[in-house]
Amino acid sequence: MKCLFRTLSGRLLLVFIIYLASQISPASIQASGYLATNTAAVTQLNLLEISYANAAGWIDNLAPEDHEDQILDWTVWGLAGLLELDVQTLRNNFYDQIPMRDPLFQDVAANRIGPGRSFRDDQGILHVLAPAGDPYAARAIGLVLDDYRKDAGEDASLTRLYWYQIDYENQKVILQPEEPKETAIIREEYGYLEMRVDTLAELQSFLSQTRHLSRLELRSGQLWAGGWNWPNTPSKQITVEDLTVLQRGYRSAVTSQASAADPYSVLDPKQRKAIEFLTELEETENEEKLVELFFSEFVIEELLSEEEAVGVVIALEAAQTDAELEQVLIDYADLVRKKIEDLLSDEQLQESLEDNDTIADFSTEPGFSLDPGQAMTAPELLDLLDPKQYPFLTENRELVDFTIAYAEAEDEEAVDLLYSDFVFEKLLNEEEMASVAKGLLSEDEEEFEAAYSKFVELILNRLYENLGVEFVHLLFDTAKGNPPYQVARYDGGLQGTEAGMTYFYTDIVAKGWGDEIGEGVPTGQVPGFISNLEAKTPWGHCTTEDESGRIWFGLREEAVSIRENRVDLGSLTTRIFTLITDPNGGEREIEPSYSFGRLVWWWDRHYIAMADYEPQYHRLDQLMRWSAAIAWLVNQNEILLPEAPANTIKNDWQFGDWLNEHPELKWRLDIPFVKPPGETTEALLVLYSKTYTNCGKEWINYGGISNAALKRMAEMLRLSATPGELGPVARTGINSLETVVNPTTGTGKIVNLSGTITRNIDDVIGNATKVDVVTEGRKVWSFGPFKANINETTPRRVSLGLSANPGVINQKIAIQGIEVGEISVQAGGTVATVTWQPGIVDRFRAMVHSVQEVLARPQVTLAEAATSARGSSMIYYTKDTNRAFLLLDDIGGNKRWVMIEKGSLPAVDTGDNFALRLGAPGNSDENFVSYTAQLLDDGSSTTGKSWVKLKNDNALLASHSTIVKIEQPMGQAEDLTSLIGQGVLSLEAARGPPVYLQSRLANQVLEEGLRIPAGGIGTGHQVKFVQVEITEDIAVLGKPDVLATGSSGEWIRPLGTAITAGTTIILVYLDDDCHVEQEQMQCEE
Repeated sequence: MKCLFRTLSGRLLLVFIIYLASQISPASIQASGYLATNTAAVTQLNLLEISYANAAGWIDNLAPEDHEDQILDWTVWGLAGLLELDVQTLRNNFYDQIPMRDPLFQDVAANRIGPGRSFRDDQGILHVLAPAGDPYAARAIGLVLDDYRKDAGEDASLTRLYWYQIDYENQKVILQPEEPKETAIIREEYGYLEMRVDTLAELQSFLSQTRHLSRLELRSGQLWAGGWNWPNTPSKQITVEDLTVLQRGYRSAVTSQASAADPYSVLDPKQRKAIEFLTELEETENEEKLVELFFSEFVIEELLSEEEAVGVVIALEAAQTDAELEQVLIDYADLVRKKIEDLLSDEQLQESLEDNDTIADFSTEPGFSLDPGQAMTAPELLDLLDPKQYPFLTENRELVDFTIAYAEAEDEEAVDLLYSDFVFEKLLNEEEMASVAKGLLSEDEEEFEAAYSKFVELILNRLYENLGVEFVHLLFDTAKGNPPYQVARYDGGLQGTEAGMTYFYTDIVAKGWGDEIGEGVPTGQVPGFISNLEAKTPWGHCTTEDESGRIWFGLREEAVSIRENRVDLGSLTTRIFTLITDPNGGEREIEPSYSFGRLVWWWDRHYIAMADYEPQYHRLDQLMRWSAAIAWLVNQNEILLPEAPANTIKNDWQFGDWLNEHPELKWRLDIPFVKPPGETTEALLVLYSKTYTNCGKEWINYGGISNAALKRMAEMLRLSATPGELGPVARTGINSLETVVNPTTGTGKIVNLSGTITRNIDDVIGNATKVDVVTEGRKVWSFGPFKANINETTPRRVSLGLSANPGVINQKIAIQGIEVGEISVQAGGTVATVTWQPGIVDRFRAMVHSVQEVLARPQVTLAEAATSARGSSMIYYTKDTNRAFLLLDDIGGNKRWVMIEKGSLPAVDTGDNFALRLGAPGNSDENFVSYTAQLLDDGSSTTGKSWVKLKNDNALLASHSTIVKIEQPMGQAEDLTSLIGQGVLSLEAARGPPVYLQSRLANQVLEEGLRIPAGGIGTGHQVKFVQVEITEDIAVLGKPDVLATGSSGEWIRPLGTAITAGTTIILVYLDDDCHVEQEQMQCEE
């Protein structure tokens, strides 16, 4: 321990000197900007128009259910332009959002999902967008107001509503503004109320008048609750009995933890503060925070005596040299160490420095999960089953016994069973045996393998027909040692209660609907819901890895703002995630593959839409809200919710009975309950999905709920930054220990509560500022449907460059240092226009998308797919067609080479070589084929920076317009012109496939050209660059002879689906009369 404190003392010296220097010479950078004023058009309540036509192309990249969210994001920016917000106000409102939606940004941006948007202007008015004509508009307004209060710590004094209508046909949004009102008045108008809930009658009254908890607050020893009542909005009632069950669970957890799990339960408050000091010391890396910690109120006023504290101050003031100051600080650290050692025993001190997450393992806090049961043998499983429900157990017992024997058999035993008399005489008929008999006797290995595979398939199909697919899989999994049943685990006294039934239902339905098990699957009912059986993983996300895990519901921490005297709750407090089986053992929340995580990620983003379809998920979210509030109450230990008498709480529900008593529920299933020995709660056989195909192979699929944890709620209270610390950039879920922000200007570093996202907010210089976001790497990082082939340990970087002038807003978005594009707003009068200008990364994605569309077809080569690449002025590829190079043209004239190569290349570590994974259907040897598309560095030695410049009469003839197939990319223009002069291209064309060519200059005439009908381009020439205007429509792709005429061999062909009359293209064909002189093509007629 002495070594530890000496190390800290040395570190403290450095930071303390820095700290003193900052006090002596403080750097004061005042953000500049201008005060925005509401324009006359808005204050006069005119209809406002936000046009997104110039950005609408981006929407094509999004799922249909995300279109409205994207349009609303742009609408907010358009309105901000009309209000002429200054750049600092814009930054403070939107620093944690990105105005372009894509999976690339989903876990980095905090964009709102669903109707309703808001931002605050520099006059303190909150501007709220609400959907006109929406029956749930009151809810949209309420949720927006709650989210703002949760982040800011209090309501804005004034709120202005704008009723919006989206005109999809004309690609614009119409806004009808209202006069600003006091926020309290708007809350009341749309269903908000606050009540005391100190007594059971008061609490019952509050619950009967509300359906959505927003706040729980201590006011001078009184307990107050705030909530919403939105008539005709999907919801489910919470009762005092529900809350009593939850509160008793948390109270029980406190007792349990104190007596069994908490090693510090016997410590007095001063000792606990000492342990908290050491824990915070271990977690703190910020230098100023470290200094503040050593000179905190606890150390100076409680740990040290008054005489000791004064002595430290005198010694610091007396130190004249660095060496003297260092010694004072070392002595000071030793003093703090000695005081803590005196306060705590050595054992307690050591435990305080260890990770105490094990405390939660002993918790009995309310929660639920369907856990795997006990492994058992197949005969033991059969003993659990009722023959009345499974009549084949008696009627077809011989087949059941054969299936069990085959499932348990080793390789040689399995083969003997397949070749048994039972199979030949009773299982397969003569026709089926005849279809494989010859192959099974063949000495040819391929013929035998094909016949054997079909033989096994015939046997399995017969088992499925007679016993059912699910039962056969159950027997096979049981034989492998997997538990054949699941058992309900209720924590915190939930067993048999209404709350416990809601947890059971929402948990099992999430699994059931994902695999189309049971009734009520939301396909076609909730926009965007696609079951695992119907979803198709993008080829680039396919993987050969096997995974197992469970769906889990838990607390959305960023939706909960905890203060000493209250809890404020945001729009949604429940999240859905996956617990994956860790290769190192156990289950934990690690990132799954795309296939495993797709539905869970979608559901997490569209939770409210799913809850509107099945309101039990609204009830689950309300239980989560109250759990967070109750956990806070139990932790603060001053006052609790009044509880219902024990005899009024029903606690003997069985899930099957409860399900039958609620006919309004969407999900129905004849659940295969069983009663294994020793189990005291509901047990059911493992549920299997139907067999489905994904990534070229067949699959069959077979969770839980955690409420707010007492320990985590206490940590959130301790760690969360307050609105006062963050000023204009206040948000919930910010780590105060790692965040350093100027509370006046909002500049600095902001770190989220979990430490995974850091946002560096620059000062405003002139009319511009910048936000740089750094977050941890991901295994599944997507740009549209494509997997970003970036190393999962490489930090992800997003840069947002923002500028604003009156009526004009611009934001450039870059990923890994490469520009994705720029969004801009031009506003004047009552109209704002939002424009998206794609950058190189967006154009790269569009190119890759066009290639992927072709690759997804059966038996397509990379060369064929590359010819359809969008946005490329040149393509060439290697003879084996396993690698293609494409020149990607940016609108601004910038160019980048793209390499597409067959195979899954190693993930790159930097953004300069940003890469995307593609894929294609496989063949008999592989389920799928991977391709990697990579943006190459501008200075790459393998490709040239520009295309060949061939001139004719001083006019650019072939620049950025011709695609030629050669062996390797050319580094310089002269290389290709030299090859043409040497006749190398002539030899290439003669030996193999023709030199490929494609023009991107349709209808652009550079010279008179040669007017000829399709199919008659002339004979007798072998080399020539000539511009041709097509006079008849011709189809090209798939018709290799369409332009081949005469006796001069195979002609060079334009590529594409069709060329229409009037199109001007450039053809290259071989002619001895042509040569190159000083980059000019000269041909004798």
